Amino acid sequence: DKPRARELFTNIVKPALEPRTCEDALVYDVDDFYQTLQQVLAAGFTPAEREKDEQVQFLTLYLSRITAHAELAPAARIVAGQGLTPAQLQVAEGAFLARLESMPSDDRSFSVAVAPLEQSVFMLAQSLSSAGLATDGLVGGFRKYLTANLSGARCGDNAGAMTRTSEPAKVVEWFNSQFHGDTPEIKNDEIQASSTGAVAKVDRYWESGDAKQILMAGKALRFDPQGRPLSDAARNTREWKSGLSDFLQEMESWKPTAEPSEADFFHQKAIVYEALLELTPSGGEHDKILNGYVTFLASSDLQQEQPVEWFCHAYSTLERLRNTNAGQPGNLLAAFQGSGNAVLSLYAGLEQILPSKPYYAR
Repeated sequence: DKPRARELFTNIVKPALEPRTCEDALVYDVDDFYQTLQQVLAAGFTPAEREKDEQVQFLTLYLSRITAHAELAPAARIVAGQGLTPAQLQVAEGAFLARLESMPSDDRSFSVAVAPLEQSVFMLAQSLSSAGLATDGLVGGFRKYLTANLSGARCGDNAGAMTRTSEPAKVVEWFNSQFHGDTPEIKNDEIQASSTGAVAKVDRYWESGDAKQILMAGKALRFDPQGRPLSDAARNTREWKSGLSDFLQEMESWKPTAEPSEADFFHQKAIVYEALLELTPSGGEHDKILNGYVTFLASSDLQQEQPVEWFCHAYSTLERLRNTNAGQPGNLLAAFQGSGNAVLSLYAGLEQILPSKPYYAR
């Protein structure tokens, strides 16, 4: 139902993508959104609507809403790949360049986005040339984008890593050697940071005393003293099962107060459960661990506080069991179905009706 799909897509409210700080270790990834936009543009308009350039108006509307560096590369790919007429391509290019020029100062995001953007800008330049259009506006706009961001306030771990092998430096080298055309090359004095800020703050797991103990005990269930993975036979012995029983008791005594935050505790414990489900042979202990894990997921307050982070473990566990010998994903789905948690139950129902493809097959 392509018209309905288009209607639903227009109802999506894109989150506010505020600039990241230098202390932020993670940046935005919006590729899925733009891949869906590309599909809507390709299939969601009738021939009569296309005669009126309605798909171009739809595209430029979304281009005008770009606010983050992460959006630039996927947006440019869409403009380059839509098979637009020269007149339509000029309109879309103009909308894209307007957003390229107005990007906020955000070195954390820029330093990650610049390499994919190089590839997309090159694709767009090829599309312009194929349509018989000049590329000097795009080349000049990209030059201005690079110099503005590289000469502005930069993060300590990005500015300090500005060597020939860093991604921004490689993009500048590519621009000067292959792309600039009649536009002046970028000189070194144009890309000197005006100031240097903080570095990314990374909160590492397994740092508390309790977490370190859990990690070491968990490794003993996976590896022998020489660091080699234990065989299936070794993990089916009385000694291994006794070690597993002791480990489960130790994990039961692990409390959220031992970690910096409830979220840190949740993620670490979920990781341990996922590993145990992969390691433990089928049988009573495996079923006990699975039920304990689902109860842990279903009862966590993180579902309300950080729903995406909470759900990612349910998703990743199912993917993991699907790709593990005798992983028994059906048992996990059945446990989700009977968990009493509306989200997990709905997820199980959807997976049984229309199973998602394994991640590697997408």
